Amino acid sequence: MDYSYYSDYGELSSASTAAGIAALAGAGIFLLILLAVCIAVYVICSLALMKIAKAKGIENAWLAWIPVANMYILGKVVGPFNFIVDIAQPELVLPIVTLLGSVLSKVPVVGLVCSLASLVLTLAAYYFLYKQYKPEKATTMLVLTIFFSIICLPLYLSQIAKMATAGQGQPQYQEPPQPQNFDQNNQ
Repeated sequence: MDYSYYSDYGELSSASTAAGIAALAGAGIFLLILLAVCIAVYVICSLALMKIAKAKGIENAWLAWIPVANMYILGKVVGPFNFIVDIAQPELVLPIVTLLGSVLSKVPVVGLVCSLASLVLTLAAYYFLYKQYKPEKATTMLVLTIFFSIICLPLYLSQIAKMATAGQGQPQYQEPPQPQNFDQNNQ
């Protein structure tokens, strides 16, 4: 009996093992690069949001570094806005909806609804932030943020942080104009 085909099996086994190790090494390197990119994006976005909050005089701007608390800072920076309904206190609504979306994400329907609400409200907040500093480009910036968020969000937040520290852009809350008394002006 000829058992020579078993030796081919051994060579195939060592070749497939080497290919498996190479694939695992490649996947590991890819994951390390992805992790480094994600950390860099998070650091840039957090730093920029903190600078914007400081420029607007918001207390505890360092909360921009904490995952759910950064939604509080984003809400304070943006201020009240009207998106489908009036959101008078986005600094409370954004972190609560984000937290609910995270906690309830495993619940089939409720989790999906909360996660989508969190995503939509966060994007609306970014739109109104963009509108404060670049009103003519806010819609384009939002669309690019939706499709290329890993590039556009840190880029746009960094640009807005530079504008905010330079005193450009609209203030968080605009005071209504004071009524004028025409009798005093005509005298």
